[in-house]
Formats: sequence, C-alpha cells, structure tokens
Amino acid sequence: MLAFIYSCDLAAGNAIDVADGIDTSGFPIEMGTAQFGAWASWACWVGLTVFAVLKLCRYHQLENMRVSMFRERQRLINGNSSSAGQENKIDRQGEIEGTSQAQEGSGDRSFTSVAPA
Repeated sequence: MLAFIYSCDLAAGNAIDVADGIDTSGFPIEMGTAQFGAWASWACWVGLTVFAVLKLCRYHQLENMRVSMFRERQRLINGNSSSAGQENKIDRQGEIEGTSQAQEGSGDRSFTSVAPA
C-alpha cells in the first residue's frame, strides 16, 4: 500500500488488504459514531464541571450566609445582655449617687462606704 488515502470516502471504497479480510465499507459511519461519542463525552464532562462549580458556589454562598447569620445572632444576643448590663450599671450608679447625696445633706459627717452591688 504505497498510496496515501486523503479522505474517509476513498478509504471506504478501497479494499485495503483483501488478504487480511478487512472490510472498509462501514468506515465513515463508524468514524462518525466514534467522533460523536468523543464529542458527547467531552460535552458531558464540560456540563458536569459547570454544574459542579455552580453547586460549589451555591454551597459557599449558603455557608457564608449561615456563618453571617450566626455571627449576627451572637452579636444581638451579646448586645442585649451587654446593654442590659449597662442599664443595671447606670441604675447602680444612680443609687450610689443618690445615697451619697443623701448622706451629704443629712449633716452627719460619719464616713460610711457603700459597697458596690
């Protein structure tokens, strides 16, 4: 076989080697089927990759939202407890100031200390 075959049609019409029993009559259909399989496999791979990336992005977005909501919830819980603590602290300071003003106005000059609550 010294001649170079330039297309599938030429190969399909020629008996390449009759002694080996090779039948090339279905070569274009077989080659088309193989090409279709290769392209379909590549398209599936690309599709799965795109969907995997989308799923990953969505997962990270949801995870970030959960973390953000947890932090906000903790901030609100700690904010309420710390603001309640500040209100108690303000009330205690008012009581201490009221007590010290009452002691100054009573004319009694004894030194009494008010224990912090």
